[in-house]
Amino acid sequence: MITEIRYEGLQFYGASLYLPIDRDIERDLGTIEKIIWLTKALDSYAGSKIWSDTHTNPRGREMEDFIIKRDLFIMNVDSDVPTLK
Repeated sequence: MITEIRYEGLQFYGASLYLPIDRDIERDLGTIEKIIWLTKALDSYAGSKIWSDTHTNPRGREMEDFIIKRDLFIMNVDSDVPTLK
């Protein structure tokens, strides 16, 4: 899902993807690249301590590399409230 919000001269695009944990994340990186180029936002399921997960899994390491190589920002907020269950 991709959403565009405009308010008082500001423009924000957000995208939410379901990236199955059992699918190789490499398959999705091209799609992620396009969405980031269009929307400047991403929410994906990949575990990393960088964004307050309890551990870093292999998908999380792949996403960390992806984020670092593209000089992206992580805007996750540590909270006791889950974003998805």
